[in-house]
Amino acid sequence: MSINWQTLRTAQDIVNEYKQSQAQWLNTERDRLINAGITHNGHQFQTREKDVADLMGVIQVAQLTPNLTTRWLTENNTEVEMNLQQLQALGIAVAQHKTHLVYRCRQHKDAIAALTTKEAVDNYISNISW
Repeated sequence: MSINWQTLRTAQDIVNEYKQSQAQWLNTERDRLINAGITHNGHQFQTREKDVADLMGVIQVAQLTPNLTTRWLTENNTEVEMNLQQLQALGIAVAQHKTHLVYRCRQHKDAIAALTTKEAVDNYISNISW
């Protein structure tokens, strides 16, 4: 019997591949949470990419017309009247939401990279918090 040394994987190779798969899962979960919306001033707002782009566009228009008030839809289609300052506050909250999740994901990936066994990775993932 001959051994193909090029395809022989060590236990550490297997753990490293598993850690990479969990890092991909973290990216997917981060993106899901970013797009899941935020609660701001008692309302649940959508935060998908298109929703954020729409919000930024309205904020730009509102900055040109400081006395402008507009209605913004919540996730359940409730209309909320907002002025420039309220739109900006929502925009800041959305940005902070995304920033928090991006950096938290980075921390999780760094923590997983430092682990040495599949069991340790599984334990970390099962106790993850965002």
